[in-house]
Amino acid sequence: MTLAKEGITSRQKIHKLNEDISLYKKQYIDCKYELRDTQSAYAALRRRCEPFLQALKYFPQFAKGFAEKIADLLEHREAQQKKEREEAKRNPHRASARRQDDQDLER
Repeated sequence: MTLAKEGITSRQKIHKLNEDISLYKKQYIDCKYELRDTQSAYAALRRRCEPFLQALKYFPQFAKGFAEKIADLLEHREAQQKKEREEAKRNPHRASARRQDDQDLER
C-alpha cells in the first residue's frame, strides 16, 4: 500500500516538475529573443554613433564641446516645453491657439 501512495505522490511531483521545465523553457526562449533584440538595437546604435566615437578618439576636445552644446540645447528645449506646459495649464485657450499657430507655421 505504501508503494502505491509513493507512486501517486511521485507522479504528482513528476507532473509538477515537467510543468516547471516547460515554464523555464518558455522563459529561456523569451530571454533569448529579448537578448537578440537588445544586441541588434545596440549594434544599430553603435553604427549611428560611430562618427562621434571616432571624433572622440581623434579630437576629444572638439567632441566634448559638441556634446556640451547639444546638452545645453536639449536643456533649453526642455525648459521651454515645461514653460509652455505650465502656461497651458494657466490659460488653456491661449495655449491651444499657440499650438494652432505653430502647426500652421510647420505646414
